[in-house]
Amino acid sequence: MCGIFFAVSTKDQRRPSLFEDGLSSNIAPFSYSVQLSEAQISAVTSKNLSAETKLTSAHKQKIENLQRLRALHVELNKWKNARNSAKAAEIEQQMTLLSVEDPDEKPGQDYNHTDSSIAKIMARGPDYAQYSEMSQKNNRFQFFSSVLSLRQPFTSQPIHIHDCVLQFNGELYNGDCIDSNDTELIAEKLGSALDSNVSREDAILTVFASLDGEFAFVLTDLQDEKVYYGKDYIGKRSLLYTVNENAFVAASVLSGHENTQETEASCIHILDLRTYDIQKVSYASIWNKHPSENAVFLECILPGTKDLDVDSQVEKLHLHLSQACAVRQHTIHPLHNSSGDVELGVLFSGGLDCTVLAGLLAENYTKDHKPATIDLITVGFENPRTGFSPDQSPDRQLSLRSWFELSKAFHGTCVTFRLVQVNVAYWEWLSHKARVLDLIYPRATEMDLSIAIAFYFACRAEIGDSLTVCSDIRDMGWSDFDIDSMATRVPDYTSRAKVLFSGLGADELFGGYSRHENIFNDLTESSSEASINEKYGELSASLVHDINVIYERNLGRDDRVMSSWGKELRYPYLDNGVVSFIINSIEPELKVGFEWVTQVTKKREKRCKKFTRKVLLRRLAEKLGFPLAASEIKRAIQFGAKSAKLEVGQSKAKGTDAL
Repeated sequence: MCGIFFAVSTKDQRRPSLFEDGLSSNIAPFSYSVQLSEAQISAVTSKNLSAETKLTSAHKQKIENLQRLRALHVELNKWKNARNSAKAAEIEQQMTLLSVEDPDEKPGQDYNHTDSSIAKIMARGPDYAQYSEMSQKNNRFQFFSSVLSLRQPFTSQPIHIHDCVLQFNGELYNGDCIDSNDTELIAEKLGSALDSNVSREDAILTVFASLDGEFAFVLTDLQDEKVYYGKDYIGKRSLLYTVNENAFVAASVLSGHENTQETEASCIHILDLRTYDIQKVSYASIWNKHPSENAVFLECILPGTKDLDVDSQVEKLHLHLSQACAVRQHTIHPLHNSSGDVELGVLFSGGLDCTVLAGLLAENYTKDHKPATIDLITVGFENPRTGFSPDQSPDRQLSLRSWFELSKAFHGTCVTFRLVQVNVAYWEWLSHKARVLDLIYPRATEMDLSIAIAFYFACRAEIGDSLTVCSDIRDMGWSDFDIDSMATRVPDYTSRAKVLFSGLGADELFGGYSRHENIFNDLTESSSEASINEKYGELSASLVHDINVIYERNLGRDDRVMSSWGKELRYPYLDNGVVSFIINSIEPELKVGFEWVTQVTKKREKRCKKFTRKVLLRRLAEKLGFPLAASEIKRAIQFGAKSAKLEVGQSKAKGTDAL
């Protein structure tokens, strides 16, 4: 994984203050270049983190008022239960006054927007960083790349090849680079393509369209005066950009720049350096011209077009997901790796998606007879508004059950599951909130913050209790499991896993949201098969749309916050082959199912639809031996971790409210 910052302008650009005193070295074709060691990167990122997470005086006042707020909260509940609205309103007013924050007061910031962005990009790649400048004709260029080396041999960036400068962030899973460095593969492919008899533009587009993985890139063609930038087809890495008539900036993180946009996935962008106009070339058009085994064409599978052979579809899904996990497991080769380091972790709520993922990862390790410990990282927040502690969050309770289920299924194998319980105190949430808002920019709603900050602290994975099963639980049920005597608890544990696996994408592929159920609202018990099929057709179209926009709704934002700790996210559910199989080959009836049941109320009986979301994924969970996870309902991370509405007076806040 890497961090990217690229800027070009027809005007002179100020050198970031971070590099003004650097030791310049001559690295062709750059006129000025500074390389930073791991120690220098650590010093810069630590200073930036400290500056951006400093508690303000208003924050400190809030913390001092916590005990009083908690007492008032108890009193508020008492008056609400007594249905005394006047007294309850009076208490709420007192609580609001105790939690007022000066909106203009911000933590001390030593950097301007560009310096702050570069420091955050540096944090993404703690192993190496290089800043370079050059001029050509009317344009002034700035390149900055940071590297988290997970594929050997180590390769520095940016790379100069055939009059091009390459900045690449991500991981490739093409068959010819599984055991080598993927950045070197791109350089080799570009070299061969640019030496061929096709146009430079056609050569470059074809190379990037042939890649399979999770990536973002910027390629500057100095000969043709063009800048190519984009992401993989799904858009699993952050790449923001802003442009005007004489300047362009693209970066993994771009705090505070006006008119910043998330780079659209499913196409490659071409900036003309003579006019600063941008052209988009879709991956589909490139694949139609140059067929690729990694092409992704999503078609809405219609209901009734295939026999519902559920067992066969479960087997196929198992195979596709297992392969997607395996290729991501086999490409973890950190630059520094001691024998005690955990290879990977899973962002773990205990829900269906991540439990299946953890099971598949463990299954692959057992097939390879490779001893491994998998960190299951769960996060919970102290919530002064409700008085809940992190241990009371729904995810904390659910994660214990699913950890037990995984440990039971793989007891006696070469795989150990370590449950890492990350607790986030209210003061930590306050001190890091401004930094998270900077990272998620240009996303800026209450929901964006509450989701992102949960992922942010989960990826930090610091100073939590860790639990590992130490007894034989193979014949034991959850109700018989005694955690105090049957598990080893280690306090103040910090996960060292550099690669984290995420279950993101499962809801978009299998219909995991309430909006997918709502498609069927108009159906009655007497609705015709044609009407039902029409609704399933709408569901298929909705799921394709969800995948097409996931880069903007989730992936860019989440990548920016999670990678800020120098860790890399991998998404097996969003593997090209997995996405194509689920969208194109799994019937919509096996994604969202429903049946008519009789619901008994105090007044009467009524018939209603009972939905099952992610039907086939639940069947896979049952096959893997996880019946508890298979029956669990969907809960969004901001509610499962209780990272939403932490402030007193936020009880009526909406997720779509702007911050």
